[in-house]
Amino acid sequence: MTDDRGAATPPDRVVGRVLAVLAEASTTPGLVEVGDGSRWVLKFSGAGPGPYGLLVEFLALRIAAAMGAPVPAAEPLWLPPGFPWQAGTDEFDAMLQRSWGWNLGIAFVPDARPIAAAELAGFDPGALDAIARSDALLQNMDRTARNPNLIVAGGRLHAVDYDACLYLS
Repeated sequence: MTDDRGAATPPDRVVGRVLAVLAEASTTPGLVEVGDGSRWVLKFSGAGPGPYGLLVEFLALRIAAAMGAPVPAAEPLWLPPGFPWQAGTDEFDAMLQRSWGWNLGIAFVPDARPIAAAELAGFDPGALDAIARSDALLQNMDRTARNPNLIVAGGRLHAVDYDACLYLS
């Protein structure tokens, strides 16, 4: 398979299946599986923030990780043109069809659950400090006491949702 520039697309980065629509998130990402069988939360270029929002989140996640914040991996994933209907509503499929090409995959964290701010006292203070420092640097407006955008799985904390950062425009 090749991308829109004619470059070869690695099969392990090509979306093969949409497993679920994550309708509770504001940009309606999907849980997808790629060629190597790994699962990712796919944020679509055809959603509200568009490609710029995906770039912001990709850069913010990389910066946060470099600062020691516990964040899931993020990688570009290729969505083939004319991707077949597999899940969701007409609106979701329309967004998916607008999103062919490169999109942003966030590593899926199995068995994760949202965590409330009141539960944070038992987690590594270094990780919490790294999240706070990276949020301050990145101007992350989406991490609040009411919605900390943190998940936990297997006792490990993960900071998520970095698409409201880097107000450069």
